[in-house]
Amino acid sequence: MSPEPWVTDPASHFHDAGYLPMPGLISPELTGFLDRSARLQIATGGLSSDTAQVEGSRVRYGDPTFDTLLADLGPRLGDRLGLDLIPTYSFLRGYSRDMALQAHTDRPACEISVTLHLGSDDRIPWPICAHGLDDVDVAVVLNPGDALAYRGCEVPHWRDRCPSRAYRQVFLHYVDAKGPYAAERFDRRPFLGAALPAVAGEGREQGPAWRHVAGS
Repeated sequence: MSPEPWVTDPASHFHDAGYLPMPGLISPELTGFLDRSARLQIATGGLSSDTAQVEGSRVRYGDPTFDTLLADLGPRLGDRLGLDLIPTYSFLRGYSRDMALQAHTDRPACEISVTLHLGSDDRIPWPICAHGLDDVDVAVVLNPGDALAYRGCEVPHWRDRCPSRAYRQVFLHYVDAKGPYAAERFDRRPFLGAALPAVAGEGREQGPAWRHVAGS
């Protein structure tokens, strides 16, 4: 993904459209390390099976490595988006061929969300789609290390069927420190990397985390 030439003011674009492509958010070296970590966790059973949103995909809530990434990227993302961001949680997901993500919006802890592409087995382009606040549908193809930031509670987002044997990405979720959901800090956990008390190891991404957008 190359920088969009029409995004001359990233913060204004994010405010008006509700999404922002972010090519090269992390370095190739860091991307490779994180993808190897994700692949190893999948191969060794470190991820659980999603039974709600993308049935059969492999997921992990609040992995310490990815929660660290979440915290480290927060200030840089905030500068780019024109916001003071508070981290809530990371959510690692591994898709397999033909899996799809229904059009949906997210719960308050995902007020400001970033989907970061880590890697895939076949390198077949697979866009993340969104319906912006400007009433325009976009389909953004991400290369490893590229990301798309979007307003998770307001901008419906989805993926059609996965064309690759395996595709790995991580969601990084934040809230606006000056917004209505600031109390969702760390997803109401005592610290980043902690499991949720009620559903340890599963995360609220399951069940009430998202709302299906009918007809999308």
